[in-house]
Amino acid sequence: MSNIFISWVTTLDKTLGVLLVFWPSREQVISTKPARYRHLMNLINIMDCSEVLLETTKNMDLQFMTWSDYKHHNSLKLLISVAPNSDITYVFPLYCGILDKALTNDYGCLVLVEPYDEIMVDKGFMIHKECEAHFVTLNISPGKRGTAQISVNDLNQTNQVPNIIILVEQVIRRVKRFRILKYEMSISLIGLSDKIYILLV
Repeated sequence: MSNIFISWVTTLDKTLGVLLVFWPSREQVISTKPARYRHLMNLINIMDCSEVLLETTKNMDLQFMTWSDYKHHNSLKLLISVAPNSDITYVFPLYCGILDKALTNDYGCLVLVEPYDEIMVDKGFMIHKECEAHFVTLNISPGKRGTAQISVNDLNQTNQVPNIIILVEQVIRRVKRFRILKYEMSISLIGLSDKIYILLV
């Protein structure tokens, strides 16, 4: 059964992997943008991270690489990008314990965004300088970390952004409804994890 599963995943990835997800043009995104996002004229995509639990391995190096302080468990991190119409526009390979900012930079997703477009992310993505370098507008949920009290302007934005950022969270939840991603992934599948994830989206 294991050999059959591996063969099918590998074959499906070769034949379907490149067809499943594509980065749409600015015109395609704007023309399919739902009415509730029309006020955000330049919003092109919304990104967020999540984690897939991983079976604990006896390999100490791999344990260290995959340990998540957030989950208090070994895990693989996934980063996904969706258009305002909830279409998945980019899928990043599963990654071992790394910050959202570093994950975004490592895969160069900002290069795909055209100058003066807007992306929306959660407050874990501290990529202000990177966006400025690419002339990309960053819409990020403000937080009160490091401040005594959140401002009225930040409070209003905090109330608005989660209503939009929840779109990508719903997409991630939809992807992780599959048991292979919903529960602890076997360490024996770590070599196939990227292929499995891409095929499931």
